[in-house]
Amino acid sequence: LRKLTTMRLGENKLTGNLPSFSRHSNMKALDLSNNGLSGPIPSNFLETVNQEGSIFVDLSDNVLSGNVPGSLSHVKDMTIYLRDNRIGGIDSSLCSNEGWNEGDVGLFRCDGILCPSGTYAINGRASRNGSCETCRKNKYYGGTTCGGSAGVSLKPLASTTLLVLVVTTMASLL
Repeated sequence: LRKLTTMRLGENKLTGNLPSFSRHSNMKALDLSNNGLSGPIPSNFLETVNQEGSIFVDLSDNVLSGNVPGSLSHVKDMTIYLRDNRIGGIDSSLCSNEGWNEGDVGLFRCDGILCPSGTYAINGRASRNGSCETCRKNKYYGGTTCGGSAGVSLKPLASTTLLVLVVTTMASLL
């Protein structure tokens, strides 16, 4: 399955660390939003994807922590959603990727990836639709509300046979 181009597993109650997908060079769309994935974004996350191609990544509404790694800077055109996690920073080398998030990183620099701690925006980042607003209650990057509980899903986590099958299949692919 190294030729896999799209994986959409949003809202599947997945838990554990985020896989690197480092062997999936053809990946064009990856949606793992609204799950319970935790830990840092791996430094080799998507390291073999086509640098010149366009890629969509949605990791929002998980429990990811640490910094967004600078190793992602090799991708020239990426739309990446990271809102409502527990991210503590962004490697500054990412803030000059003008093609990211439909050009919002070119306009807003790091804020075009995620609003910093102490701020929020409806999309968790600055965009043409709004900038990051002050909110001292927010201690993580990418908050979508003032004082909200970023990175804490309100949905109960439950196991299902399908979930076990998907996680087992994912683990064998990686």
